[in-house]
Amino acid sequence: MRSSLLIVLIDFGPGKLSELGSAIGRSIREFRRNVRDETSGQRAAERARTPETAFLRWTLARLRRVPGFRVPCH
Repeated sequence: MRSSLLIVLIDFGPGKLSELGSAIGRSIREFRRNVRDETSGQRAAERARTPETAFLRWTLARLRRVPGFRVPCH
C-alpha cells in the first residue's frame, strides 16, 4: 500500500494529488446529489399516480372544456 502511494505521489506530485482528491470528492458529492434528486423525483411521481390526483386531473380536464373557465392562480 505504501509503495503504491509513493509511486502515485512521484508520478503526479503533491499538487496534482491534491487536485485529484478534490475532483474525486466533487464527483462523489454530485453523484449523491443526483441519486437523491432521482429518488425524490420518483417519490413525487408515485404520489402523482394516486387515485385522488387522477380524479383531480380528470376534473380539471373537464372544467377546461367549459367556455370562459380559467384555472385560479394562487
